[in-house]
Amino acid sequence: MLFASTSSLYSASENFSESGRNLPQTEYEYTKYCNELDAFLYYKRYNMCNNLGMRFFSIYGYNELHKGKYANLVSQFLWAMEKGERPILYGDGEQSRDFVWIEDLCKVIEMLMSHCRTDIVNIGSGKSVSLNELVQTINDVLGTNIEPVYIDNPIKDYIQNTKADTEKLKWIIDYVPNTSLHEGIEKLVKRKTLNSRADL
Repeated sequence: MLFASTSSLYSASENFSESGRNLPQTEYEYTKYCNELDAFLYYKRYNMCNNLGMRFFSIYGYNELHKGKYANLVSQFLWAMEKGERPILYGDGEQSRDFVWIEDLCKVIEMLMSHCRTDIVNIGSGKSVSLNELVQTINDVLGTNIEPVYIDNPIKDYIQNTKADTEKLKWIIDYVPNTSLHEGIEKLVKRKTLNSRADL
């Protein structure tokens, strides 16, 4: 069984390794932590020995419109900037995320299906991109020069930076998500352009 956990479990830690200590800070994080504990319990009590929890980092890709404000920041910023709107950044915009392209995620999941084990594994690129860099990359792809709006951060327990430790993932399947942010955003823009032409 493969199940989705979350990199948010690292919210109180600067150690993004699966072996690090986790201290859930929110109800959401607790639910995912309990999922991981349940999987381990079933392994110990019932010998259900193929439970692999995947701690997703910042996954972005197609068809996120239905998520609204809960969509990945890549999508939210892209939607705004395509309309000429300025994206809103908290603080100085130097907070960073480990962005993972959806097709890379699907490849990882497919590869993990052939590895029977009870474990927890990070699904990330092992690279971190600041939100300022994200805005610049979108500008580069769109051919625009839109400046972000900087405001004070209103969110308590905000996660400043994320960057997956990918050593275990690399050890299990010898692959780590590697689509660049620029390439991923280009694919999103191309898909939208093709869909728009199909509607004509």
